[in-house]
Amino acid sequence: MIGLTCSGCTKPFELETDKFSSRIRNGSGGIFCTPECFKNWESGQARKLKPIIDKMKKRSRTKQCGLCKKHFLMEVFPINGNGKRLRSYCPKCFSKYTCRRGLAKKIALIEFMGGVCNECGKQRHYSGFHFHHTDPLQKKFDWNRLRRRSIEEILKEIKKCVLICSLCHAKEHTLAEVDDEVLRMKDAFLQQFKGLQQNPGL
Repeated sequence: MIGLTCSGCTKPFELETDKFSSRIRNGSGGIFCTPECFKNWESGQARKLKPIIDKMKKRSRTKQCGLCKKHFLMEVFPINGNGKRLRSYCPKCFSKYTCRRGLAKKIALIEFMGGVCNECGKQRHYSGFHFHHTDPLQKKFDWNRLRRRSIEEILKEIKKCVLICSLCHAKEHTLAEVDDEVLRMKDAFLQQFKGLQQNPGL
């Protein structure tokens, strides 16, 4: 038996010589009377080290988001359009920013183009307006791609379009006319829907 002092609770304890190596905790620089004592010491050290580690990270490999003010690793920040520096916002905030910027461009364009549907003449909520290309062969960008372009590119593409509401736009792209044959089939399907509605298994 050998006499030792626990590195965790600092109490003396005795240990058989052949069990000495099993009690050494690599990386801790000490020996512990019980596994539980080591766990208590380890958790205490983690609490002490966390603020120090956090401070070191902020000074070296992290960057603060200009919007949410949180710190992230440099690697997560998007690269600026010119490829020479990192953007100021983290990915989540940058996504929100681009969505809001695209929405602002759309609302500005709606107002710029008169704010009413070119077909029915009605005013709509901004979400109900589309930019319809009068000649599909001249179409270079749809709005999802166009909203990320410069003001000059947007204006050049918008000159090929008319402002139209979603209902009128859907009518523009309808492939089939509602004739007598379509109405006959519609009535048949309607009866099937009504019949199946009575089925409790659906």
